[in-house]
Amino acid sequence: MNKHLFMLNVKQHYVVIVGVTGVLLMYTSIAAWMYDPTSAEAINNLLGILPDALIRAFGFDGLGTDLTGYLSNYLFGFIYIMFPMLFVLFLVSKLIGRHIDEGSMVYLLSSPHKRSVVAWTQIGFFYSGLFFLFGINLLAAITISEVLFPGSLNIAAYALLNGLAFAVISLLASITFFLTMIEIDYTKGVSIAASLTFYFFFSNMAYKLSSQVEFLQYTTLFRLIDVDSALELSTFALWSLGLTIAATLGILIISVNIFEKRNLII
Repeated sequence: MNKHLFMLNVKQHYVVIVGVTGVLLMYTSIAAWMYDPTSAEAINNLLGILPDALIRAFGFDGLGTDLTGYLSNYLFGFIYIMFPMLFVLFLVSKLIGRHIDEGSMVYLLSSPHKRSVVAWTQIGFFYSGLFFLFGINLLAAITISEVLFPGSLNIAAYALLNGLAFAVISLLASITFFLTMIEIDYTKGVSIAASLTFYFFFSNMAYKLSSQVEFLQYTTLFRLIDVDSALELSTFALWSLGLTIAATLGILIISVNIFEKRNLII
């Protein structure tokens, strides 16, 4: 890993990482601070006046009255998908693809480091930022919950859900890295990545609206963030976590290999 390049990335992109982490931290903190069995019941009653399809689309149909279910459904039905998704779209394409498109990759590769070192440094920086984003919010949820409602949060189940969400967003990021490393026009690669991402996002909402479009759940990565299976610590959730991580690593390795062989004007 190129430490100087890594620190340069930190200086250039820390505002984005801290900003998205802060937004999620705000939602996490508010959700945890507002919780109590009575308020959860009241929120469920309030949601009862909204259309069922809308409630299902945003993942609010299973809030329940226990702290773990409340936080998990409130945060991972929509919020912990949308903001990390935008984080991927905003940051990943800049780390390698934009350098190639603008010609600044020439300067990065003029150092004695190999292409693979530059690529893995950029990849490592992104996943460090993503880990920071999820890690801070996981610690915040656990800390606030233990202070206000000791023993009410199923930490193992909630941690597994966070790990599953991290893995799925990581897989999405690996696909975006792949599309910005292969030998196609940068704008086209970013457009394909954005189109796929928003398709996954809207398909994940749409399949919950009607039984006629339930098949869409098999076409979106975000379906793997299964709140119910994670909270049950089920085998399905563990297999999903393992296979998603394996797929992410596989795509990243292929992407770097392609990048090493790609024709660049240097």
